[in-house]
Amino acid sequence: MKQKMTGPTLPDMTLEQAVSDSTSIFMSALHVIMSSSIFNSKILPGVGEVLKTAKTLYGILQVNPCVLDNEVKETIRVLWPAVSGGDKQWLMSSRREEMFCKFHQIRLSPLLRSCLTSLCSKAGLDVPVPVLMTLAKHFFESLVSLREKVESNKCDVKIEMDVIEENILRYACGYIPMAISKQLERRGLKFHHMIECLKHMKTSSQEASSFLSYTTHWVNVENRGGLFQVNDRVYLFFRRVEFFVRKYNNQLLQCQPSRIHQTVIDSVMSDRAALQHWSELSVSLEEDAALHLMLMCIKLWVNIRGHSTARKLVQEFKVKEKKQHGNVALRKELKKSHEK
Repeated sequence: MKQKMTGPTLPDMTLEQAVSDSTSIFMSALHVIMSSSIFNSKILPGVGEVLKTAKTLYGILQVNPCVLDNEVKETIRVLWPAVSGGDKQWLMSSRREEMFCKFHQIRLSPLLRSCLTSLCSKAGLDVPVPVLMTLAKHFFESLVSLREKVESNKCDVKIEMDVIEENILRYACGYIPMAISKQLERRGLKFHHMIECLKHMKTSSQEASSFLSYTTHWVNVENRGGLFQVNDRVYLFFRRVEFFVRKYNNQLLQCQPSRIHQTVIDSVMSDRAALQHWSELSVSLEEDAALHLMLMCIKLWVNIRGHSTARKLVQEFKVKEKKQHGNVALRKELKKSHEK
C-alpha cells in the first residue's frame, strides 16, 4: 500500500520577511566576501576587484543602511524563485539541487544583472559582470543560509535520554538496516541500490571517534563480530524518530498500527533535522527510492517499539496481579488467625 503524504512542510521564512531584513542579509553576504581567505589572496587573479567592491558597498551601508534599500530589495525579489525553488522537494539533497539549478538560470538572466548594476551604480561603482555574478552568488547563499538556520532553530527539539537509553537506542538501531536488507534481498535485484545504501550505514573501522562515542559503549562490549554497528548519522536519524515515538507513546496500544505509523511518519516528514540526516544517508538514491526506504525504516522502528511497550505493560500487569493475589491470601490468613 502506497504511503499517503501531503507534501513537504514549507519553511517559515517568506519573501516578505527576507525583504524586510534585506540590508542586513546583503551586508552579511558582503562580510563573508571580506573575511574570505580566497578574496584576501593577492595571488589569484580578479579577486582584488571583488574584495574592493564588497568593502566599498559595506562601508556605504554602515554609514547609511537605507541608501541602497530599494535596489537590495529588488535583487532579493529576483533571487527568491531560486531561494524557494526546492520547497516542493522532501530531501535536502533534492532541494539544494533544485535551488542551484534555478539560481544558475536566474544568474544568466538580464534582470539580475540589471538589478546589481543599478545597485552598484547608485553606490558610484562601475563593476564588471564577473564581479556582479560573484556578488549575486554570495547574496543568494546568504539568503539560503538564513532560511535554513530559521528552520533548524524551529526543529531544535530537546530529546531527553540518559546514557543507558542512548546506548540501548544505538544497539537497537543496528537491527533496522540489517533486517530490511534481508527483506529487500528476497524481493530481487531491482532493490540492489537500496541494499547498497543500507550497507553504507554501517560504521567503518577507520571512522574517527566523535562526540557520540559515549553511545557506542554497550555495542562495543556486546559485539563479537556479528553486530551491525551503525554510524553516527544513522543514530542521529533514529534518535529523531524515537523522539516522536515517545511523544505519541500512549497511542501505541490504543490505535491501529497504520494510524500510529502515519502519525510518526508525518512528524518525521515535518522535521527538517530528521530529513537532513536521511538526505545525507541516502545521497546515492533517487528521491522516491530514498523516501520509500526511509518509510520502511520508520515503520519497522515503530513496530519494534510497539512490541516493546506491549511486553512492558504485560509484565507490569503480571507483577501487579501477583501483588494483589498475595495481598488477598495474606488477608485470608489474618482472618483465620483472628477467628481462632
